[in-house]
This record gives sequence, structure tokens and C-alpha cells, in this order.
Amino acid sequence: LMKLYIAQGRLDQALALYDSMRSANQGVRRRALQLLIVACGAASNPEMLAKAEVHTMESSLMDVRMSNALITAWIRCGSDDSALRCAAQSEKDGIIFNEVSYTALVSGLRRLKKYDLAEKFQAKAKEKGIVI
Repeated sequence: LMKLYIAQGRLDQALALYDSMRSANQGVRRRALQLLIVACGAASNPEMLAKAEVHTMESSLMDVRMSNALITAWIRCGSDDSALRCAAQSEKDGIIFNEVSYTALVSGLRRLKKYDLAEKFQAKAKEKGIVI
């Protein structure tokens, strides 16, 4: 149902469904949560995005795809601080960034006019042999 709401652009309903599922302690599958994270970024809803991030961490659902989705969503919400915090926590937790991870960070930070930070991550990617 959540996927249908998101596909139809009914983000408010998707967010409400997610919130009710969390309140009822129902399990939320990884893909549904990832779709919700993307929807939060598209809707610039940092409050719901923060809830989704907490659930991701508490449920041990964090992997490179979830990390990439969260970083991109935080940047779309205009919060480079939250995106960088998420990136740092992901690396601390042993998530190995890939081309998508670095591209999300670099392009997002450039969009937010954080050029120095973008260059830092581009250099870090290059050190690891990743060309973006």
C-alpha cells in the first residue's frame, strides 16, 4: 500500500501509513522503508525523514543502499549537516561507500553550494579508485 501511495504521489498518505505502522509496532520491510525515505526527500519532510532514519538504525536495516537513500534525502531536505552525520555514522558502522554514495554526496553538496566539502568527498572517492 505504501508503494502504491508513493507511486501515485500521495506522499501524505504514505507518511501517515508509515507512522501508523510504527505506532502499532508492525514490521516495515526494507524496500518500503527505502521508498519512504526517498519520498521524504522528495517532499522535503525532515521530521518524517528523521523518524525513518531512527527506525532504520534501530531495526538494523542500514546498508549501503539505505545509507545512500538517507544521504540523498537529507540533501534534498536542504540539510547537509544531517547528510554528513549520516555518512559519518555509516562509515563508522562499516558501510563501504560505492560510486552511488560518493556521487550523492558530491552532487548534493554542490547543489547546496558547499563546494569545499564536495571537493573533499570527490578526492576521497578518487583515493579509493572511484571516478565520479
